[in-house]
Amino acid sequence: MRRPPDMKHAFGRAGARYRLRWLHVGIAGAAAAVLYWLLPFGGEAALLRLVTAAPDGRFAEAIVVPQEWADTSGLLAGAVVRVPLVLAVVNLGGEAAAPERLELSVPTRFHLVRNDGKPLFGRLVAGSPLVRYAVPAALPRVAATGEAMPLAALDTLWLEPVIPSFYCVSMADSVPDFVPAPPAPVEAIARVQIFYSFEGGDLDQRQTGLLTVQLDPELLEREAPDPPPVFPTAYREPAMPRPVLGPLRYGGSRRSFCGEPELPLELLSTLWLTPPGGRFFVIDHGGVPRKYMFDLNRDSIIELEMWDPDGDGDFEAQREARLPIPAFLIPPPEPEQPDLAVLLGGIPRDSLAAYDRYGPILTEPYEPLTAPPDTAPRTDRFRPRILAGIDDDDDDSDDRWRPSRRRVGPRLLGEPTRVPGRREPAGGQPDREPRTGRDADAPQRPAPDRPAAEPAAPARDEPPRRPEPKLLGRPVDSIPPARPDTTSPGR
Repeated sequence: MRRPPDMKHAFGRAGARYRLRWLHVGIAGAAAAVLYWLLPFGGEAALLRLVTAAPDGRFAEAIVVPQEWADTSGLLAGAVVRVPLVLAVVNLGGEAAAPERLELSVPTRFHLVRNDGKPLFGRLVAGSPLVRYAVPAALPRVAATGEAMPLAALDTLWLEPVIPSFYCVSMADSVPDFVPAPPAPVEAIARVQIFYSFEGGDLDQRQTGLLTVQLDPELLEREAPDPPPVFPTAYREPAMPRPVLGPLRYGGSRRSFCGEPELPLELLSTLWLTPPGGRFFVIDHGGVPRKYMFDLNRDSIIELEMWDPDGDGDFEAQREARLPIPAFLIPPPEPEQPDLAVLLGGIPRDSLAAYDRYGPILTEPYEPLTAPPDTAPRTDRFRPRILAGIDDDDDDSDDRWRPSRRRVGPRLLGEPTRVPGRREPAGGQPDREPRTGRDADAPQRPAPDRPAAEPAAPARDEPPRRPEPKLLGRPVDSIPPARPDTTSPGR
């Protein structure tokens, strides 16, 4: 009996739908397997991010600094303003981690200064627009909770944009000169991007990121200085006379990079102070002094310049000047010394006595912290000792080539020692000291008659002969020649 056509078509369509569903399920399973192997599900490793405090009290990777945060006190030379950065670390991974190092790469137009006013030490590579700073603080262990953990050991970092009024250029004779700087692009400088990296510690690999700080461009605006007047230059050989300075006092030095951030010019400026209070700058370029600058009336205006055109150590050229002292030539000020009376005034006396190392000397008997020195006389300090007859070779392959295996302990020099294997000197026993006293007066017994010995040949120290090498097999020379064949029919 044949199946009706309508049932056949119905089952065909149902089978096609089931096959299509299984195809979709297979494709979805293959995609899930690929994603499982490629994507890091579960967040097992630590994922660290550097954040900073925002005006709303939260921590973020990008903030906008308000004008109220700007500070103009305690700036380094060349800086126009500074803003605080309160840094923290966030762990977005699945495990806690304690990194060992944190490095920040900041554009060359910015400086990082600690809360005490001391700048961080940075590394600059020629041709690079970034300065690398190593954060000098111990990094905490950050739990994988997603909450920001501030760097308490670092406290606060100050970000100072540097917009110089003067640029330094190098003339044809490699003498540095100073010209007014062009207007700075404050709109581009206001957006600061700080690259950071975590390394070492519990991290398997280096983790990097980007921290963005947006400043107000109005805080960076600065008036361009007027170009200084140019005066004629005078030359004299062998050298120009230098102004009378009197005894000088060292006022500090500073190594600075001036000019374009991509190709800066490295200078070392040394400040010397005169007795009336004048200032004398020595500018080093290329490792040698190349220029003198004088501000003898201390009005912050350079009134005289001298330089060495040929680099021979004699300053043959000079000219008058009316140049304001560039800020990057002035050494940084010394940090303020704390007032110990104020610091110790609020501490109780009992606490101060606990930290006084020499306080108990007045009330308690003295107890040495270390053992007393050894004053016993050492009569054998410079008395040499030797080891005679020591043979540490444990090879027993052939005992014919070593005199003895008996060990002889240390003996003082001067004692007669018979060394095994050593030849005695010709003539028998070594000379002895003459006898004195009774032994000298005792009658000598006649020596018994002995046959005259043949004269001995002179002793010669011949090196020991080495054994002949042993051949493996039979030497070719000892094999007898083959007998001639006499069985052939031709003979």
